[in-house]
Amino acid sequence: MNRTIIYVTGNKFKISAAQHYLNGKGITILQESADTKEIQSEDIEEVALDKAKKAYEVIKKPLLVNDAGWIILALNGFPGPFMKFMNEWFSSEDFLALMKDKKDKTVILRDVYVYYDGKKSKIFSYDYKGKMLNETKGEGRPSDRVMSLSGNDESIAEEDKRTNETEDYNQFWEDFPTWLNSESNSL
Repeated sequence: MNRTIIYVTGNKFKISAAQHYLNGKGITILQESADTKEIQSEDIEEVALDKAKKAYEVIKKPLLVNDAGWIILALNGFPGPFMKFMNEWFSSEDFLALMKDKKDKTVILRDVYVYYDGKKSKIFSYDYKGKMLNETKGEGRPSDRVMSLSGNDESIAEEDKRTNETEDYNQFWEDFPTWLNSESNSL
């Protein structure tokens, strides 16, 4: 049984990755945008679920949304879901200055996907451990130039350039079709 799911994103790389990973799994991914107001909350999952419900009000079809936030342990979880704003306000050097005297450089990328079909929602949440670097590397968003998920001190900006922004580390693309097919079989 083939299912069509709308991926609500303006990011062409996310759509390309979704189509790649779901190819042959009975799920067709289409891209749409929905201009919605994002709630302000410290909970990344709450922000993503609200975004999915608001997007559904516009699109009226089963959909996926993705939201992410950075949790910097030495800064008590800051900036969480507010990274988008931090990247607008801060330079890479500002991030480095915040961490200058911190011993613990651990950062966690919390990547949240929400499926919503108007009745049922399912939240998929994944934490990827990384660290704040001591210098700026690569080109791109300020946070991507000073954070690493690679384990070899390569910045996210350097990784994105090398991998053409594919989501190689993302467990979601394995979990989602398994869950969706089990849900379809239980109806």
